[in-house]
Amino acid sequence: MRKLFFYFLLLIHINTIAQLNNQLNEYYQLVNMAELNIVDNNINEAYLNYRKAFKIKKNPFGLDQYNFAVCCAILKKKNESFKYIKSLIEYGYTKDSILNNRELNYLKSSK
Repeated sequence: MRKLFFYFLLLIHINTIAQLNNQLNEYYQLVNMAELNIVDNNINEAYLNYRKAFKIKKNPFGLDQYNFAVCCAILKKKNESFKYIKSLIEYGYTKDSILNNRELNYLKSSK
């Protein structure tokens, strides 16, 4: 009976890990598409792909947040841009290094 219980727990654990891997894989695919959209200068599509990715991973990687903040700034979505800039500062990025970006320049005067 113990072995059966152990195998049951092991099966649940493996299934959970597989689901997490699938979600993380989907996150990476969406971020990759967003980055390709940026290269193609399709900022609206990049914005949408980042939004989908961030629904999957609630605490996105810093570089992804930075790129999304730039997309928001280009699309004049100041509130969203500030939200992710604030998150980056809390993550350890310096305000000056973030706002050094040309697209984020206009935010300096919009505090």
